[in-house]
Amino acid sequence: MKAETGIIIASLLLVLFLVWKEIKRPAKAHLFLRLAASVLAVAALACIVLPISYTTKQSTRQTNAAILLTPGYDKDSLTAYNELQRYTTYADLATGSNSFIPELSWFLSEHPSVNELHVFGFGLTDEELTIVQKKGIKVQYHEPAPPAGFTAAGWPRQLHQGDWLEVQGSFHNTGKEKTKVVLTGLGSRFDSVSIDRDTTQTFRLRCKPAHLGSTVYELEASRGDKATVTEKLPVQVLPTSHLQVLLLSSSPDFDNKFLTTWLYENQYGIAARNTISKNKYGQQFLNREAISLQNISTSLLEKFDVVIADDAALVELNGAERSALISQVQKGLGLILQTDSTVSVNSFAAGWQIRKQPGAVISARPLAMPAVFTTTSPLLPTQWLSIENNRRAQPLVMDDKGAIVVSSALAGAGKLVLSTVNNTYSWILSGNQADYAQFWSLLLNKAARRAPQETRWQQVTAFPTVGNAAELTLETAVTSRLPVLETPDGKVPVVQHAWQPHTWTGTWWPVQRGWQAVSQGQDSLRLYIYEQGEWASVQATARIMVNKQHAAVSGSGGPSKDLAEDQTRKQLPPVIFFVVFLSCCSYLWFEAKKA
Repeated sequence: MKAETGIIIASLLLVLFLVWKEIKRPAKAHLFLRLAASVLAVAALACIVLPISYTTKQSTRQTNAAILLTPGYDKDSLTAYNELQRYTTYADLATGSNSFIPELSWFLSEHPSVNELHVFGFGLTDEELTIVQKKGIKVQYHEPAPPAGFTAAGWPRQLHQGDWLEVQGSFHNTGKEKTKVVLTGLGSRFDSVSIDRDTTQTFRLRCKPAHLGSTVYELEASRGDKATVTEKLPVQVLPTSHLQVLLLSSSPDFDNKFLTTWLYENQYGIAARNTISKNKYGQQFLNREAISLQNISTSLLEKFDVVIADDAALVELNGAERSALISQVQKGLGLILQTDSTVSVNSFAAGWQIRKQPGAVISARPLAMPAVFTTTSPLLPTQWLSIENNRRAQPLVMDDKGAIVVSSALAGAGKLVLSTVNNTYSWILSGNQADYAQFWSLLLNKAARRAPQETRWQQVTAFPTVGNAAELTLETAVTSRLPVLETPDGKVPVVQHAWQPHTWTGTWWPVQRGWQAVSQGQDSLRLYIYEQGEWASVQATARIMVNKQHAAVSGSGGPSKDLAEDQTRKQLPPVIFFVVFLSCCSYLWFEAKKA
């Protein structure tokens, strides 16, 4: 304080001296500017020696954070947060330093000042994430190491007799030796794959069930002769649906010949019409009685579930035949349209844009069918075409570059499927009959006429577990009465969707493992209930991804009442005063030289 007073007194004396000197100076030009420059130079010099600061107000958030521990957390990751209180909703994680709370919503209600949660482990459940989101609580998620074992798995829960059961997924092998993953069931070992040590690797296993009804296959991971992980694959095999297929071809070709043979071998009813010349057709009937295909009429089309036709065959239809086909598609008939041109010559494909894929060399490419978890062996067509995606269509098949080659769209009560894939028979010639079957089964099942159903079930919860909520969705054509879901554990209340009056959702808490039946009137759904702990790594991996996404968009924290104003002092940069001092001295020197 004494030093600051001394500097101020010395500065004042220096100012008085400079002012007296300028006044006594014989040359009186620009006297006011010289006086101002002298005073500013001394003031700037004093400010350099004595830092100048000012007070500002800043709104800050009063952070009141807590740690929430979930299974899978690493104790070493907590060392940087020793000052925060630790909580957990899992009794087996509660210790002297980890306080047990029975429910997260109760804890947050009892501690309204908490506006930030540091979550360690696999993370919060969907219900808990909804709670913290509604309360505006910021989530800092500390991602754990990936769990060991199966980290992803997908397979069709229902399929028809003769279809392939294909299981795709990934396995995280944390061991120091290779792990073998085997698909087993009914006492047999069907397919296997070897997973390299200390890596995460995808796999694809398949088999063709020969039985009907509900059964449980298994995925078994083993090292040497010791099984390390075994997970269950419940599958319901339904009787083959004998679809009635009408093939319309502008000319005989290999693709239609092989397709007719495959349809016959798989018990489809087939009626094929090939154009020989104008108004003259070749006709063939397999697995069904012969009927006249000379004229395509409404009564004829009512006998079929799906029509497969190429561009030119549809162009050859006269006005009455085209009207009959359009009318039946609107009423539920499926139409699979095959094209090998960027300009489709019929109006059925008017909603799609078809483009030729770039590249001079036509190379063989594998095709991906996400709906059935399948990637085929490479296929070499005559030309790679792609279908531009649009909001009204659903991609069914894509090539390895992500281009859509088969797409589906609604047309009234029916389905239109547009395919740009040709030469599919080459799969059979190269011994890949399974790829051929998967491709055409997907297209036929997607397009085929649906049998009238009053109800349709959807299992929302991928792995329903004993003691945990299992969400079911029911679509019913009847809205005049409230649906009643009957479960082995009693009736389940349902909630009607606000914007979809035909859709109802119910939550069931199963108490027994194994195959269970849920019914509504005469319609029922069979689903498998798992034991606690089954598919734990898959569910943990999914929870990690959800928590990461939530934390990335969780916002800035708690509500506005947590905001407070802090007063802080900031120092003006000394360089400002140095520039002022230098400018004033330069002016005074210039004036002295000029005089």
